[in-house]
Amino acid sequence: MHIFIKIAIFLYLAFLSLVTIQAEPSLNLTGRLDIAGGTAHLPIIEIAAKKFMLRHPKTIISVTGGGSGVGLKKLSLGLADIANTGRSISAAEMKKYKVETQILAIDAIVIGVHKKSPLKKLSSDEIRQIFSLQPSKQILTATKLRNLRPLIREYSSGTRQVFRSYFTKAMELAPQLTLARQIVTSNAAMVRSISLDPKGIGYFSFGFLNPKVKAIAIDGIYPTKENICSDKYKLKRKLYMHINKDSKNKLVKAFIDYLQEKEMHTTIESLGFLPNTETKSP
Repeated sequence: MHIFIKIAIFLYLAFLSLVTIQAEPSLNLTGRLDIAGGTAHLPIIEIAAKKFMLRHPKTIISVTGGGSGVGLKKLSLGLADIANTGRSISAAEMKKYKVETQILAIDAIVIGVHKKSPLKKLSSDEIRQIFSLQPSKQILTATKLRNLRPLIREYSSGTRQVFRSYFTKAMELAPQLTLARQIVTSNAAMVRSISLDPKGIGYFSFGFLNPKVKAIAIDGIYPTKENICSDKYKLKRKLYMHINKDSKNKLVKAFIDYLQEKEMHTTIESLGFLPNTETKSP
């Protein structure tokens, strides 16, 4: 009888020890991690960084945007440990920067207008013409009738490059429309600009959609979570994270592994993205 009591006490104490270990923050990881690049990643990465630092109090994670091109540049200069891009990198870039790539999440790119705009849908051809370098007079007239003012992202933006590629590289404003105030430098800035301009129309990450702007349908398909998951809505892309192959920063792998945990998958979904379920790098 005493033996059973001793065994029960031992198992109970072991259980308490396990719970305590899981509940307490880990002090094993130390150091600093710098992440820069694509702004579409920010809603996910900023939350993940805060949670990771709570779990590992001796770590510091710095998160900045700047765009995909900026992230890769900082990685190459040793100013960042992880570069975020909203587009895949070319074979030439892969060789130049000597990186390994991980997929963070799947993101849709939406076309948004002011919340009070009467516009609800556009065809791919209309979108192509509205943002074209040489739009036809007919489309320009239609644009004026709709009171639209196209907004674009800066050259280094991954969102811009994916959007431009989807619409057959006709993704620049007409020369007479390229005013400085119509070029914005992040997804958040794009949404803010559209929300303040009743005539504004632009493109941004689905994760930045809020009640101050509304997404329009492309060829009759709205960017809803259901349509994105079922692949009915086609304008979407993978969000990538790139690391230096020669990196000796232990936090890099630890943080990327953390992003693959179930807890973070739930967070990613709650923010309007689709978690990556691929087990291998692209």
